[in-house]
Amino acid sequence: IQDIDLAPERWRLTIDGEVERPFALTAAELERAFPIARVTSVLECAGNGRSLYADKTDGLPWGLGAVGCLAFEGVRLADILARAG
Repeated sequence: IQDIDLAPERWRLTIDGEVERPFALTAAELERAFPIARVTSVLECAGNGRSLYADKTDGLPWGLGAVGCLAFEGVRLADILARAG
């Protein structure tokens, strides 16, 4: 696994390759260039209830209740890709 430096002052997003309009932005530029979206969603673990299976599975044998309500906030990938074409 590669160590990734996520310090906002050094972080940069580069969109290039199979796009019409390649570009690069710092974290601050990214926040100014695109609207911030907030999505609140219920997230359920894909293994929820697997302790109830007749054939036991590897890993943590979740019972019921591996569900949470989360709020995600940030720039939409669709907006970034639309700008890149």
